[in-house]
Amino acid sequence: MTLLQAIGYFLVEAARSLLRAWRASAVAILTIALSIYVGSFVLLVTGNLIEATSAWQEDVRITVYLAETASEEDRRRVEQALAEPGWTGEIRRVSREEALQRFSRSFPRLSDLAASEDLALPESFEASLLVSADQEGLAVWRREIAALPGVEQVDDDREWLDSLAQLVGAIRSLGLVIGFGLLIAAAFTIASVVKLTAYLYLEEITVLRLVGATEFFIRGPFYMAGLLQGLAGGLIALVVLSLTRWSIAARAGDAFWRPLLVGDFLSPAAQAGLVLLAGSAGFAGAFVSLRRERLEAPSDP
Repeated sequence: MTLLQAIGYFLVEAARSLLRAWRASAVAILTIALSIYVGSFVLLVTGNLIEATSAWQEDVRITVYLAETASEEDRRRVEQALAEPGWTGEIRRVSREEALQRFSRSFPRLSDLAASEDLALPESFEASLLVSADQEGLAVWRREIAALPGVEQVDDDREWLDSLAQLVGAIRSLGLVIGFGLLIAAAFTIASVVKLTAYLYLEEITVLRLVGATEFFIRGPFYMAGLLQGLAGGLIALVVLSLTRWSIAARAGDAFWRPLLVGDFLSPAAQAGLVLLAGSAGFAGAFVSLRRERLEAPSDP
């Protein structure tokens, strides 16, 4: 029997064994699907967040919010202070009306609030920061601007971007740890299913031994069963992840956070890697479960 013929035999026998113990097999497949889904969802969301954070870091801005009592002289003084050090690129003056328009575009579901008189957004100046800006001097410069007459508040994008990057890193680490833990649990579940299935076939295995079948030929179908369960779980996880992404995108509409969560799907390489990881976990579970088993039918008393 050639290798291809052996693989074909393993596939047929593995399918038979999975159907014979379909309830336990379904539990194992769903368990590994859950583990891959958790890990892939974390990778999807954090990947989009990391990409967005990197893009934002290339366009860092400092925003100076003006008090309602700020005079025209105060505005000129603030604009001059923003341009003096040479650390800034474009400087834009944002009126209250433009700020309200931005709010309406970013939060379309709160458009009624933007149209009411209860929401009073301040006038501000926005200045893009150059990458070459001196960090220590920049901190002193910010404090000087904050102390100018007519200035209500000074925001630096770098502060919240650094916090966001740390948060994304923590979420990714936690999610991957949880996903890996579930993957280990799924491998043990598959191991139990494969061992149970093997015991159901003990009499057939005994006959195979009598006719001279090798261990590779006897155990191959069970290893293939573990591999198939893992691959099936990985594929199910990706299908559910795709449906989840589609559902979120449909519900989010034009919300500003939509591209952050579901902007780009996992790359083909990442998808293939996750499915192979699931298959490897299934194969490993099957291999470990049968490693010390002799798979012999009990002898008659």
